Amino acid sequence: MMAVLGVVSAWADIVVNGTITDSQGEPLIGATVLEKGTNNGAAADIDGNFRLTVKNNANLVFSYVGYATQTLKATPSMKVVLKEDANTLDEVVAIGYGTQKKSVVTAAIAKVNEKEISQTSPVRVEDA
Repeated sequence: MMAVLGVVSAWADIVVNGTITDSQGEPLIGATVLEKGTNNGAAADIDGNFRLTVKNNANLVFSYVGYATQTLKATPSMKVVLKEDANTLDEVVAIGYGTQKKSVVTAAIAKVNEKEISQTSPVRVEDA
């Protein structure tokens, strides 16, 4: 009977409660926690708190834009501190309709000379 209980408890789910903050203790609103290898996840609330039910012995992946991703073993109560990853922010430039690598958008994308503009007779600058 004891052997059966041991096997059942190994497969039992656990509830994980925790907080995700930065190195200064500020909550990371919207930081995500995901049970590794599954689609089971949650996002931190306005206080950085999260609650998630996972398999026993699960690994959790914590991530937030601009911070290094961490993978930790799930425990019932967790305090996770994510460290800034400045390298990732330096490589991406936000544009109006998507994102591009910085190296792609540092040069001119198109060049139009005066002769080409005068041939179109634009009324507004946008039309040119």
